[in-house]
Amino acid sequence: MRTPKGRHSYASTFSTNNNGDWETITIPFKSMQATYRGEEVDVPNYNGENVVEMQLLIGNKKEENFEILVKSIAVK
Repeated sequence: MRTPKGRHSYASTFSTNNNGDWETITIPFKSMQATYRGEEVDVPNYNGENVVEMQLLIGNKKEENFEILVKSIAVK
């Protein structure tokens, strides 16, 4: 899929333990996939420079209550 120049994002999925315990989630930049409107696009992997925005998306296609507590987010 082609995207307008610079309009794609990089995404990664992860699961949680669902038991309420604090946990550390690590997402290496090299594991992130380029996407545009939810579809994968063919561009190079992200190298971790110039992080402008991060977001969390609940994408399980179910309407439900949830709570997510974030203690910190770091870019290394």
